[in-house]
Amino acid sequence: MDESYIHHHYARHNDSLYHPDDATDAKPKHKGRRLCFIAAIMADGRDDSKLLTYDVFEGGRKQPKDYHAMFNHAYFVAWFQRLLDDVSALQKTNAIIYRSTLWAKLKTYVTANVVPVIVQMAKDRGHDVVFTPPYHSDLQPIEMVWSFVKGAVGRQYDTSTKFPDVRERLDREFDRLPSSVIFDFIGHTDRKVVDMAAYLNAVAEADDAAGAAYSSESESESDADSCDECNLGDYGGDE
Repeated sequence: MDESYIHHHYARHNDSLYHPDDATDAKPKHKGRRLCFIAAIMADGRDDSKLLTYDVFEGGRKQPKDYHAMFNHAYFVAWFQRLLDDVSALQKTNAIIYRSTLWAKLKTYVTANVVPVIVQMAKDRGHDVVFTPPYHSDLQPIEMVWSFVKGAVGRQYDTSTKFPDVRERLDREFDRLPSSVIFDFIGHTDRKVVDMAAYLNAVAEADDAAGAAYSSESESESDADSCDECNLGDYGGDE
């Protein structure tokens, strides 16, 4: 699960808003109003993977620069309850939301008391909350979903695009998001995590082996040094 946003004038092509003969440089429009959205994804095969609990709203006039602040405590807890209800409605026990676990990236907008609330809510419904590392969007398959959907919306942008058009296109792209795309994105990240874990384990084993060898050499050198420094005459023996 994750949250994101899209601006009114978000575009994913290089079309100029000006005639090619214009002497002035093309100046992009202001980003404009902003739509914030949140959802979760569930892997259940190429034909039955799903987007869950999609919700979208417009940022207020005094919306903060960091869009995360739009998802406050009350909103997030209420949304998370809906997510759990949606999972239950699918009649799945311990539903597979990214490797049989409910993965939550609770960001800085979540106040300190949200974490235990969310964790307990999940446990009460038979799920675990696992935190992904910060600043690693490449380990979040839903980030690829955002890019896929926003790219489709952005490519439809032109000078006549109104803000309601952006909302309509966003809803449409989420509604027709293919199950196979969700499944492939989760599988891609899953394999990346497995490969990363194998690499880190190999590095740890190599470090342990190197440490053990160094320790053995140090002990041998220490024993040799202690014998070299011995004065057998002090013990009634021959030097």
